[in-house]
Amino acid sequence: MRAIDAADLALELMIERAQSRRTFGKALHEHGTIGEWIAKSRAEIDQVTVLVLAVDHIDGNAVARKLCEVGFVADARVKQLFK
Repeated sequence: MRAIDAADLALELMIERAQSRRTFGKALHEHGTIGEWIAKSRAEIDQVTVLVLAVDHIDGNAVARKLCEVGFVADARVKQLFK
């Protein structure tokens, strides 16, 4: 969850930067690619958050173990993105 919190903070900083910077007469977030990157980042962070919370509520059976594996991989991916 610490990595998810760090990713949330990084996303907030990314949004602030995109709103404050201007290129070609428009704010960065108004450019299609930058807005897409921000949206994709938000979706990935939310995906990992839901996965971690889902694993937390499941008992120790085979399904929970599989979800744990997926959760660890997704969490590691978020850590790698925001290193």
